[in-house]
Amino acid sequence: MLSSLFVLSLAASAIAAPSPRVLAPRAGWDEVETTAQDWSSLGDFVAPSHWAAGGTSNFTADSSCNATQKRLIGEGLAEAMTLLRHARAHLRRFGNDTTFVDWFGAEADSNQALGLYDRLVEGDKTNLTFTCTDVSNLCNGTYGVIPGYFVPTDKDTTVVCPTYYLAKPELQNTCAGGETLVVGGSELTRGSWFVHRLLHSPTASGGRLSDVVDTVAEALELAAGVNASQAITSIHTVQYFALDTYATDILVPGVGCRGDPKLVKRDLARYPIQPTY
Repeated sequence: MLSSLFVLSLAASAIAAPSPRVLAPRAGWDEVETTAQDWSSLGDFVAPSHWAAGGTSNFTADSSCNATQKRLIGEGLAEAMTLLRHARAHLRRFGNDTTFVDWFGAEADSNQALGLYDRLVEGDKTNLTFTCTDVSNLCNGTYGVIPGYFVPTDKDTTVVCPTYYLAKPELQNTCAGGETLVVGGSELTRGSWFVHRLLHSPTASGGRLSDVVDTVAEALELAAGVNASQAITSIHTVQYFALDTYATDILVPGVGCRGDPKLVKRDLARYPIQPTY
């Protein structure tokens, strides 16, 4: 037992700092003291590793975006990270609570969702690029006027169209003026819009998610039905959970602004359902 304590003490010292470390004695145990000299002789076994070299936690907007566009894109991505971090924190605190069951189903594993949100926040961003060049001529094309899209041949590259800067309010306005998720949809704010972009990115999300459903009613029905296992791979469901928990925990504590999918229909004139892009 004493030798086990010594090993744990070595590991703790190596991680914390090369300063003397004393384990408090317990009944029947001798006091164990280790110093920097105890572990420095391990050499390569405690040498810093560069296994993550080349990765980055930063997003990139290319030179086609001007300073103002880069600032606004950065603000949107910052709000996306706020949403994702809170979804992760909510799962860590509450696990399979009623909100989780509503969106992902009673049989879903909250650890799977937690892993996804964690990857979106902490994962490598090296291959992710945001451009202001309408690469595929879709900003005002086949699908009408849209705020942006991923490049069909490279889903890690997102085109941010001019409409984005005019169409997406700040995250803090999610529940403002009687707004609800039922009416506004999963891309109601600029933060949730960028979450959608990240969920389509193979680098950010793993590339196994898709637009299974779109509206709140569809997402809730999916989680409660026979195909509930698909909810964890539903891009809009992942967005709705993040928005719902943020609204209920932070913006309007204990209440949120989900809305009633049975009584209120989505305003398709204000928030049209966009095709997959």
